Amino acid sequence: MTNARFVRKTELSGLAMLRLDQQPVVEKFTALREAITTRVGEATANLFAEPVITRAAAGSMATISWYTPWPGDPRLLSDMALDDRPRFQAALRQAMEPVLKLIDDREIGPLLRLALVIPDESHIAFVSDHPVLTGWGLAPDAVARDRKTLSRHLSAVYGSIIPRLNQADAGFFDDLSRPALRQPAAAAAPAAAAVAAAADRPAAARPAPAKATPVIVPAGVMSTPPRGSIWSWWLLPAGIAFAMLFFALGLWFGWRYFTDQISHTVLTADITASDVLQKQLENQRQINESLEKQIAEAKAALATDMCKVTNPVAPILSTPPPGAPEPTPAPDQTPAPAATPGQAPAP
Repeated sequence: MTNARFVRKTELSGLAMLRLDQQPVVEKFTALREAITTRVGEATANLFAEPVITRAAAGSMATISWYTPWPGDPRLLSDMALDDRPRFQAALRQAMEPVLKLIDDREIGPLLRLALVIPDESHIAFVSDHPVLTGWGLAPDAVARDRKTLSRHLSAVYGSIIPRLNQADAGFFDDLSRPALRQPAAAAAPAAAAVAAAADRPAAARPAPAKATPVIVPAGVMSTPPRGSIWSWWLLPAGIAFAMLFFALGLWFGWRYFTDQISHTVLTADITASDVLQKQLENQRQINESLEKQIAEAKAALATDMCKVTNPVAPILSTPPPGAPEPTPAPDQTPAPAATPGQAPAP
């Protein structure tokens, strides 16, 4: 659906998904829309909003968002004032008339009957005055467990708006061997005449009665899945057994390869690297011995006297007694200056 406009979101808590042929009705939107479009037109098919399902982490459906191709802002019928409701209810009746003509159709009828079920009146919306059904194919848990109760719920939701749906009896969701809606008295007489005429014909000329197609309405969202045939129940355990066998074979081949690789591995040592390391250790040993020798010499030097004096006391000059003559100073022994070249030496 192109240019779709969001209408509303439905939380699935407390609601049951109606099913047909073990499949949720809401997941048959494409088939429903194509059948209605082919028979009565696209405008009538737009009565059913397109569901977009959001699933929880476990895979179950959690919410459904509903979209419509009609442009404009949506308005819910339950939120409208009492004065506005009659006009929109009339628009809904008019849009539903072509749909109600298809509920006895052998192909689309069963699906259409279940699609008409909505949780409540709040799931009837109007977009640009066009009615749009949301929440279709969903019903409260309390009414989805019994077909008779489900019929009463359908009449309660639409009865005041669409009188024809108020006539839905307990067989509305049963087989298709009879009309879904009770016929008015005026239409009952021609139908009885047709039945009498068919009874007068030979048995060979009578058409074979249509086989009844039951409509399945499970109790809730998590209904019991369909059982497989007696020839397919073993497929799952057989698949698991084959997977475990191949897993065991993979482990065995992997272990064999690992042990073969270990048994053929030759352990070698790098002799060159060992020689280099030995030389480095020898050099370090020599360095250590040299350091130990220097330390011993330093200790021996510390053990000797470090402050030994060779001339401890110098001679002390005596002071002359008072009155003694002072000693005569020695003559000046200053050397004569050297003669310069070309000059006679001094006498």
